[in-house]
Amino acid sequence: MLLNDLKFLIQRSPSYLIFWVAQTCNFTCDHCFNYLENQKKRKELTLEEVDRFSRNLDHLKYVTFAGGEPLIRRDLSGILEVFYLNNGLQIANVVTNGWFTDRTVDFAERVLKKCPGLHLSINISIDGFRERHDHIRQKRGSFDRCISTIKALKDLQNQCDTALNLSVSSSGVYTSENAQEIFELGCFMIDTQNIPYYLNLIRGEDIQNNELKFVDLSHYQEVYQELLGRNQKVLSADYPFRRVKLAVNSVLSEIIMESAQNNRMTVPCKAGEKGFVIKADGQLLLCEILDIELGNIRDHDYDPLQVLSSDFAKKEMARIVEERCHCTWECFQSMNIVFSPQLYPRVVSKVVGSVFDKDKSTIVGQPDPNKGFWRPNSLIRKE
Repeated sequence: MLLNDLKFLIQRSPSYLIFWVAQTCNFTCDHCFNYLENQKKRKELTLEEVDRFSRNLDHLKYVTFAGGEPLIRRDLSGILEVFYLNNGLQIANVVTNGWFTDRTVDFAERVLKKCPGLHLSINISIDGFRERHDHIRQKRGSFDRCISTIKALKDLQNQCDTALNLSVSSSGVYTSENAQEIFELGCFMIDTQNIPYYLNLIRGEDIQNNELKFVDLSHYQEVYQELLGRNQKVLSADYPFRRVKLAVNSVLSEIIMESAQNNRMTVPCKAGEKGFVIKADGQLLLCEILDIELGNIRDHDYDPLQVLSSDFAKKEMARIVEERCHCTWECFQSMNIVFSPQLYPRVVSKVVGSVFDKDKSTIVGQPDPNKGFWRPNSLIRKE
């Protein structure tokens, strides 16, 4: 069992995938880096096409299903089942705006029944309390829908025989607009909803309001670390490698701070080598920050590895190394930590520290409005 859990560390092909499974979205959020993509009309990959490209991949440890809004796709459970059967997928992370309560519960029930060896993580995005969240999401009633979806999923956990394979969490994007209340929001989610709350630092160049990027990074770091410590008591004890996940997240916040403050690479990026992004229409990206399309899998026999082995892809991966590309994108920076042995001592020290500091908490102050901060997300510019 342990060998099966860790084989992704030694396999040569990518074991991590981000799949924008649905490009459309029923929200138009102020901070969304993907809002322009979500407005484009495209022919999304069918379930049969997903099956074809998944058969060209090796083992997948972790797949994040995003968009757009992934629950817009009625066949989402079938897509997860394809990766489970074809690639031995172990962890599926679904990031949703929480609007489709009944559909989300039905989806979770189907996946837990069809994929008994899969750990399903459902993350509901919440950026503030009712008034602020609904304003940011530009959707009245969206906060209440999120809470309803969380409660429905928690009820499912209590009723379902395979509840140990389901974890529920929430997350928010830290911006200048919600910085003053996001710590209180995180505590509310942890203490009253009994689920973890994670922070994502605002990112992307194509957002609707660039002023949201002027944030107090020291406050972001303080809130992130404090909430991470509190998450220990509500993160499911059955979450795979639970303590390691928390430790990686702690190192992650330090990596993001170093990258943002110093405007330089702090850990070598493994984009293309260990993970990549697939758009809903089959376009393959090295990462979502650079937004450089390497080719469409429809034009390469539905083989992502064929696209990644092209001269153009190799050139772009070489540029990442040569130009020391860096960013604050949590998903790929987490991947970089996992595949960077030189960082393992830092991770281990966090694991050990969590054993002794699990009940330690501090008082978090307010952000300093005079510490506005923003830098480009990467040294490599879009072409």
